[in-house]
Amino acid sequence: MGRCPSGRDRGPAAPAAAGRRLRCPKGSAMRAQDQHEQQDEGAGIPGRWAGDDQQWWDWYMTLAADAEADPTQPARAPQPAPVRAASDHEVEAALAAPYPLAEESLAFFGRHSFVRLPDVLTPAVVAAPAQRADRLLEAAHGPHHPGRFLALEQLWPADPLMRSVALSRRLGDIAAQLLGVGAVRLYHDNILSKEPGCGRTPWHRDSDHYPLDSPAVVTSWIPLRDIPTEMGPLACLSRKDAARALPGLSASPLKRSFDEQVAAGANRTTAPRHHAA
Repeated sequence: MGRCPSGRDRGPAAPAAAGRRLRCPKGSAMRAQDQHEQQDEGAGIPGRWAGDDQQWWDWYMTLAADAEADPTQPARAPQPAPVRAASDHEVEAALAAPYPLAEESLAFFGRHSFVRLPDVLTPAVVAAPAQRADRLLEAAHGPHHPGRFLALEQLWPADPLMRSVALSRRLGDIAAQLLGVGAVRLYHDNILSKEPGCGRTPWHRDSDHYPLDSPAVVTSWIPLRDIPTEMGPLACLSRKDAARALPGLSASPLKRSFDEQVAAGANRTTAPRHHAA
């Protein structure tokens, strides 16, 4: 989810989920592949995208350079300890409390353009949107879609619990502190669900996907499930690493060659990749 400065509103959160269930229109995966074959020319997508949101994600995942590689042996996520999910009211109350950032966190964000923050949400608070995400995805799309990368967007206008997370004071204040502003506005929220057997997400810059005339945007990535290293948690290149690894990056971010160039540059740098979860 993206947030940008504002003089009046505050925002937001983007729950990112692992191990969800979603159904797309029948045949959408094939249509997305057809679109990829037609559009992987020139600058990527010629003109306005004609498909729906899920078809976009189906197509976008084909931009990973190793998208056709045989899947490895699936890793198993750790079995979570039983946790009573907080009620909607408890979630709202917990997220009304501020989360002052330590100077070390602000300095790290300033150097690297990302930061991992501990204990922003308690296990009980995380369990509530995790369970709601399962229900929303299944209600909208049905169960069981192995190998897919599934998404739901703009949940906050219709779902009170997701709204209390996306528009919470705690997440909005964190974003404002990182940006050094008094308040922020919510750009969007979404749930992202990698089903069992899904491949890796292409290397990308979030800013390439926001039609905003400002670099003053931050995202909140909240894992709703435990994601061990062997399952491929979120990884980031710091600002310095990216500048060193990608000095000659020229490909369009909507072409497979972009992922190939970034992956090659990231492998050349001696700096380690930073895992955010």
